[in-house]
Amino acid sequence: MVVIFSEKFDMSTDGVCEWMYYYGQPFLRINGEDFARPADQFTCSLSLSNAGGMSFQFVVNGKKINSDDVKAVWFRRDEPFSREPLFDKIRDMSLKPPLVQHASRERVRAREFFHIALLEKPHLGDHRIKEVNKFQALYHACKNGLDIPDTLISTDEPTLSGFVQKNKSITKAIRETDFFKSSTNEVFVSYTAGVQKKDLGSVTFPVLLQKKVEKVFEIRSYFFKGRFYSMAIFSQSDSKTEVDYRRYNIENPNRNVPFRLPHQVESALLKTMEALGLDNGSIDLIKTKDGKYVFLEVNPVGQFGMTSKPCNYYIEKDIAAWLMSQAKN
Repeated sequence: MVVIFSEKFDMSTDGVCEWMYYYGQPFLRINGEDFARPADQFTCSLSLSNAGGMSFQFVVNGKKINSDDVKAVWFRRDEPFSREPLFDKIRDMSLKPPLVQHASRERVRAREFFHIALLEKPHLGDHRIKEVNKFQALYHACKNGLDIPDTLISTDEPTLSGFVQKNKSITKAIRETDFFKSSTNEVFVSYTAGVQKKDLGSVTFPVLLQKKVEKVFEIRSYFFKGRFYSMAIFSQSDSKTEVDYRRYNIENPNRNVPFRLPHQVESALLKTMEALGLDNGSIDLIKTKDGKYVFLEVNPVGQFGMTSKPCNYYIEKDIAAWLMSQAKN
């Protein structure tokens, strides 16, 4: 039995599950909100004692899955709880929000206990690393011999202005890209964008600036257990995607082709991923006009279908095969 922790609408997980279903591999997919499902659909138990050690059990639609049944685990993604049904009947709106928050924190912590117990099994991913600090990733990349963009994080307006005056600059989210929906259902997304001195204003909030790297093309490389699946993205010829290819041009999509990184770049990336404690993740790089490969960032839970399908890599099949091989050991 393979256990997969993910979220309901994750297409990358869907693809891996389809391959395991095709090969007849028993698996259990647990989405984050399953921990809040009614007891007749999903329950979980975890025990620890001096006499019996640690054991766990899942009951899904009446079917029991015990510790010994689970042979391999994939920590793909976590999923936040969208609602807490236990307190729906509470009408005191001063009391209800903190109770809901407390209950959600309890569910999250209970879920983490099961994640910890399953780390004893052969696994892919790690529930403790849902994202990587961008500055930390850049530090390790630089330390392991990769080129990186000159980077500044500051709340000091003169320091920021000096950086922008010295360099053609871009700005991006310090953490990960977020989505925001208005009351009229308009969706706003944070992208990487060019920035000038006039854009800074009177800054009192942390801002991340980087020297803009002039590119020939961008590279998305999915790393999985020592192997790199890389794709060149020719985003520079479209003004909409020139700075950030994620600002997709649906009417005129970027050309995406399979690409092989130089051995020395893959070697440096491997050391960087090891330093970050990652056995998989989606890496973004830029190939510059002077032939350099510049590391930008890594997302340990990034989508890989966008690399797998255009390049015919069948990453989903390879992940399924690895999980199945561990389940047979």
